[in-house]
Amino acid sequence: EEAVAMARRYNPILISAHHAADASGYAARAEKGRFGPKVDLYGTYSQELYTSSTTSTDPETTFGIRLKVPLVDFAAMPSVKAAKHDALEAGYRALDQERLIIKQIERKHIAYKSALRRTRISGRQVKAIERSVVGTRREYEAGFRSITDVTNGQIKLTRAMITKITAQ
Repeated sequence: EEAVAMARRYNPILISAHHAADASGYAARAEKGRFGPKVDLYGTYSQELYTSSTTSTDPETTFGIRLKVPLVDFAAMPSVKAAKHDALEAGYRALDQERLIIKQIERKHIAYKSALRRTRISGRQVKAIERSVVGTRREYEAGFRSITDVTNGQIKLTRAMITKITAQ
């Protein structure tokens, strides 16, 4: 759980996917906003810098607001829908990326736990075979076993040690 939380917080691929999804959402809103009402403010001010003493002119000022409200824009609908679709697709890609990363973490954790179990089992096997080899040597020294039995026991011990090291 901690590894999954760290991946959600720090994995650059996952962070990038979430940022791409957010950016697509904002792009969809911007596309929709292009076809909404528009307000323009305008203004002018003019005054002559040099005037003769015989004529007097007052400065001219003009201010205004221009409002454009489209009633229906059928040309805008496909691009707005496409932008919304792209945003949803980016969101789903981010979720898929997150699921993929979580699945990889869980798979690696299971492999790690399995390797720990194999290591413990191999360690117990090595200890048991060591005791068996010691017993076989004592029986050989007492004359009850042959040198072949001791050698076979030593080979089993070596194989068990290799298995343990491989698991580690």
